[in-house]
Amino acid sequence: YAANQEPDSWDSISRGPSSLTEPACPDPARAAIDTKRSKKSLLGAPTTSYVPLDLEAGCYRGYDHGVIFWHPKFGAYEVHGGIKTKWSKLGWKTLGYPLTDETPTADGAGRYNHFQNGSIFWHPETGAHMINGAVESKWVAQGAEIGFLGYPVSDTVNGSGAQGRFSHFQKGSIFWHPQLGAHVVQGEIRKEWASLGWEGGSLGYPVTDEKSIPQSKTRYSQFQYGAIYWHPAVGTHVTNSFMDDGWLFDFRTNITPTELRSHVMNDKGLAWFQEEVAVV
Repeated sequence: YAANQEPDSWDSISRGPSSLTEPACPDPARAAIDTKRSKKSLLGAPTTSYVPLDLEAGCYRGYDHGVIFWHPKFGAYEVHGGIKTKWSKLGWKTLGYPLTDETPTADGAGRYNHFQNGSIFWHPETGAHMINGAVESKWVAQGAEIGFLGYPVSDTVNGSGAQGRFSHFQKGSIFWHPQLGAHVVQGEIRKEWASLGWEGGSLGYPVTDEKSIPQSKTRYSQFQYGAIYWHPAVGTHVTNSFMDDGWLFDFRTNITPTELRSHVMNDKGLAWFQEEVAVV
């Protein structure tokens, strides 16, 4: 393998000079890698020389139980275990150089590394998954792994038609579309949307997070081509139109039975409306 290619095993990367004592990287890189190794005994003994990389003039060195990558701007950081395995499978250039060592998560249950182009989070029950871009930003805004969504259970991947991106989490999903932004879908609404084909189904991508209607037990998510409403007494109800938070009060005073049918669409929707009227 060339030094900048991703091999099947880190140990099979070109080792540069034949002797492990003969350096192949500049002095600052070797010094930074050695300093990092002195603080990370879990990595074990070296298995490669100091190997130069053609991407942004970096270097790395492999060890029995991990690797240390050095970048002239970011410095030297180690990657090991399940996170290293995931990084390797993705092709290390996908996420770029590490920006942190492997670090315990805020809840103490998992581990993570941040990289130039995203992050990998590992949990003993969910494994290691890559998250990046607007999906990662939205997840962090919700509290990341200690928020209500929990840990990722899938990588961030392309959505239907490669128009957007998404990741699934322990307690919900985040879907991003370049024209619509990133939104959380969760709970019973998420189950209903999944049954309709997710973003590739009749409703398309989400355009809001899950919301509540004031003075109501109903929660809803709006999508490109409709909405899903949930009420504890009725369950989920799909409509091909969206009604904002003021819809219920307008309905109580102005709507005709025919107009009501056009919005609630079926008997389940009608039951949902009747429940709403009862609680307002």
